[in-house]
Amino acid sequence: MLYSFVHTVVNLYFRAVYGLRIYGRENVRPGAMIIAGNHTSLGDPIYAACVLPRSMRLRFMAKMELFRFPPLRWFITALGAYPVERGKGDIGALRKSVEMLKEGQKILIFPDGHRSGDENPDNAKSGAALLACKAGAPVLPIYIAPNRRFLRRRHYIAVGTPYIPVLPEDTPRAEGYRQITQDMMARIYELKR
Repeated sequence: MLYSFVHTVVNLYFRAVYGLRIYGRENVRPGAMIIAGNHTSLGDPIYAACVLPRSMRLRFMAKMELFRFPPLRWFITALGAYPVERGKGDIGALRKSVEMLKEGQKILIFPDGHRSGDENPDNAKSGAALLACKAGAPVLPIYIAPNRRFLRRRHYIAVGTPYIPVLPEDTPRAEGYRQITQDMMARIYELKR
């Protein structure tokens, strides 16, 4: 109930104040999906949720530190967040993500792993590729235009075509995941207008 209310209010607010436009929304499909996007601001998970209809709930990983303050933990959990230990290869968070995808949920992931101002695919981590291959779920690339100016108008999100990454044959796994990650980031940045 809180998710639906916040989703509606946020959508109206971003459209009215920032002139938010969403291109390619028709590429969002029912069922399991990994939504992979660039990450430049704290508001990116909220922007990404605007891509989905209110009936499709978005789940996303958030750094463990955010869950230490009980009121914040309650709020972000109600909005779809679940904890991840960053920089430690959190197997529990990966398993939870695979389980949610197998249940048909939609998960947001930022391959950069943290907010980054530069659009360098080499900065991306291979966790998104690993998750995509383990779950066999389609990846939906999105590009969230950075909103670096207060009350900037013409803010947008571009949604790409979903695809299913495949681990290359005759390639060491680590290199294969790196190649998938590079391709994922290229698809995200190709959506820039």
